[in-house]
Amino acid sequence: MPTPVEVQWNSGSITSGIKNFPAVLGKSGTYFSACESKTSPPTVKVMQASCGENGSVDLVCLVNKYSPRDIKIQWLLNGEKTSIVPSNSTPYKDDDGTFGTFSKVSVPKEDWITGDSYTCKVHHAASETKEEDTIKKCQESVVPKVVILPPTPKDLFVTKQPKVTCVVSQMESTESLEIKWKREDGKKALAFPTEPEIDYTGRYIVKSTLKLSLADWTDGKTFTCIVQHSDLPNSVEKSIKKTQVETIDPSVYVFPPPTEELALYDFATLICFVKSFKPKDMYIQWLKNGIALDEEYYTNTNPILQEEEETYYLYSTLTIEKSDWNRGVTWTCNSVHSKITSKDIKKSRGK
Repeated sequence: MPTPVEVQWNSGSITSGIKNFPAVLGKSGTYFSACESKTSPPTVKVMQASCGENGSVDLVCLVNKYSPRDIKIQWLLNGEKTSIVPSNSTPYKDDDGTFGTFSKVSVPKEDWITGDSYTCKVHHAASETKEEDTIKKCQESVVPKVVILPPTPKDLFVTKQPKVTCVVSQMESTESLEIKWKREDGKKALAFPTEPEIDYTGRYIVKSTLKLSLADWTDGKTFTCIVQHSDLPNSVEKSIKKTQVETIDPSVYVFPPPTEELALYDFATLICFVKSFKPKDMYIQWLKNGIALDEEYYTNTNPILQEEEETYYLYSTLTIEKSDWNRGVTWTCNSVHSKITSKDIKKSRGK
């Protein structure tokens, strides 16, 4: 028998998908042998898989229909090498004898939203091919959005300085923006625009506030915001006036500090429970001996819907000094809705 012959493909870089045939004796007395390597280049497709954890976006590169199984996968950010570390699966063999695998990366959501591109580059040495696919967030055609907001309960019942606000958002630029106001009674509209803000998508928001008197609002007068912008096909007009809606004012409960908290700490927590109100617009105000406290001293939850009753509830927590509680300071929780509903609490004598 002849000595076995070792055959290498591509200087040994191809180690799978090789078939060696038995040696055959020729008429001249020498042996002949054949070796076959079946190669198939990969197909590459990048897809957005899902929103990942901690504000990330998962991208998956699907690599299929290649043979032999050895490949190299590399990810690029905006066409350049990146420090993002992929998670690559072990190649699997399909029924047709070719191989498939996938590679996943998690990228920052902010970078994805702002339009960074991600490329999956696959080098298959056996077929001497380099395939790649690129993905980026589609840039939707976004036009400015205009909404108009009514006075808040705080405007109407606490400061007694009502105002309506026109909010223009989703703007790529504010250069061509023009906001005007019109009053139903023909009086001059005194409005104050804010400095442009930038939202999480990188687009601009501008607010214009029109000051009113209490009578302007309660009498049901109409106020119109007119917005012009180069990205709008026509000017947009939004109007607002006081409307009659079903209103249910809340029940208010204030709970004293827990005994355990008073025993262990130099501070104490008061809880105001405001329930069974609609609509959901609500302002909470705490007072200390009749004097209003700054909003930074207390925390409110957002209104929560009670579906069975179709009303809302919320909690407000106020942190106070234990010494103030012990010396009998009066604390008041005001819920400001269609009217002000108050509840007082103070330490009971002897407790």
